[in-house]
Amino acid sequence: MDARAPDHRPARTAPSQPVDLLDRLIRSSVDGIVAFDRECRYTVWNPGMERISGVVAEQVLGRRAFDVFPFLVEIGEDSFFYAALEGRTVVARDRPFVIPNTGKQGFFEGHYSPLLDESGAVIGGLGIIRDITERKQLEEELLHCQKLDSVGRLAGGIAHDFNNLLTVIFGTVSVARSKLTKGSEFEQSLDIIQSASEKAAGLTSQLLAFARRQVVQPRVLDLNELVTEIEKLLQRLLGEDIEFRMRLEPDLWRVMADRGQMEQVLVNLAINAREAMPNGGELHLETKNVTARGSEHVRLVVRDTGIGMSEETRRNAFEPFFTTKEGGRGLGLASCYGIVKQAGGSMSVRSKQGHGAEFIVDLPRTLAPEPGPSPGTAPPPVTGHETILVAEDEPAVRALLVRALSEHGYRVLEAEDGQAALELVHSHAAPIHAVVTDAVMPRMGGLELAERLRAVRPEIKLLLMSGHVGPRTPARPGLPSLQKPFMPIDVVRRVRELLDD
Repeated sequence: MDARAPDHRPARTAPSQPVDLLDRLIRSSVDGIVAFDRECRYTVWNPGMERISGVVAEQVLGRRAFDVFPFLVEIGEDSFFYAALEGRTVVARDRPFVIPNTGKQGFFEGHYSPLLDESGAVIGGLGIIRDITERKQLEEELLHCQKLDSVGRLAGGIAHDFNNLLTVIFGTVSVARSKLTKGSEFEQSLDIIQSASEKAAGLTSQLLAFARRQVVQPRVLDLNELVTEIEKLLQRLLGEDIEFRMRLEPDLWRVMADRGQMEQVLVNLAINAREAMPNGGELHLETKNVTARGSEHVRLVVRDTGIGMSEETRRNAFEPFFTTKEGGRGLGLASCYGIVKQAGGSMSVRSKQGHGAEFIVDLPRTLAPEPGPSPGTAPPPVTGHETILVAEDEPAVRALLVRALSEHGYRVLEAEDGQAALELVHSHAAPIHAVVTDAVMPRMGGLELAERLRAVRPEIKLLLMSGHVGPRTPARPGLPSLQKPFMPIDVVRRVRELLDD
């Protein structure tokens, strides 16, 4: 029995007990049940079909199915009717339906079988109709997530390889600069190369943020600076038919958040705004300082002039698996909400159908000082005499690190992957004081190498280098790490810090 809406109308057939029970079963079914004669005229149309289609029995009984619903012929459903009349049982899967008079639309699955009389002759057909609209939506959402995951993996892999190249470029520029005399004519060329490389590193960071393969590193952040730096990226995402306007408050307070994740929030909001404005429009982005109820926040407002949301859509906008054809508002909003909450903030949306949408992000103000060198403090020495093992599968990066550490006095061993590094540790009689290893390598990655070294040589210091963090390279608390791209001196300094700790 359907506990939601049982139908108690009197049966239209003879009141014998078996027929009365069958009638009640048909009326109580959640699925739609129809019967039709040899002319395809409907003879049964149960309340389940009324719920699915929005069409009541009086509108269809006695009428030919294809006259009432012409779309059945358009989608080839008539062939299933005729198959049942020929004595065959058939199943129609994933069939789209649109009922013009009621506005009902979605997908159904139909099971058709012949209807026989006492002698076994086919006198009509029986159809069991199941509404699978919700299931199809979930399947589409799953497929969309799988596609995004595939694109994310590709983006993460490209970013990993690109970060290796950028590390080599940074290192080579650093080496070349150290060999030049002050004021050399080539110094300006090196400045141009380094500036271009730093911009490329910023693009790689955006790729990693999209792929969600970036180490979460909360830091003191200026949202005005962040928005300004990715303004061109946002404009490209929006397209030429959407006007992008910004109003940034001067002297904006600082927040504590992960830069890559906040870029992801802005990108997702821009994509959703674009989908809500298929015919163009305006996107306004605003930052301001807000004091309310004794607390200080930095507010980020993203407002579009799109199609807006219904009240139901607005209430469910941040639900993980909520989707709707109404502007595609479900895309990415749940992850945005999670990122903002993780940063200690809040996120809300104001919208009315036909009047655009306004997303409001509030992040708590931080009074923590921005990182930077202490004035008048000389950098600590980075030279040493210890033995360092470098495990890196990219030859150019490995050669760069070996050179940098050697030039600062260290004895350096090198290995092309984790397995080779482990074998070298076992075969090397003299002490090895630290291992600098890439996170992702063939045969054995950095994390597995770290686990094995801890088991056999716990005194060896470990430094993990990573171009991205993903399923194969999860963040590991307590394991020192360095995000690519970096300058060679960064590795030398971190090694010195580890050895002195």
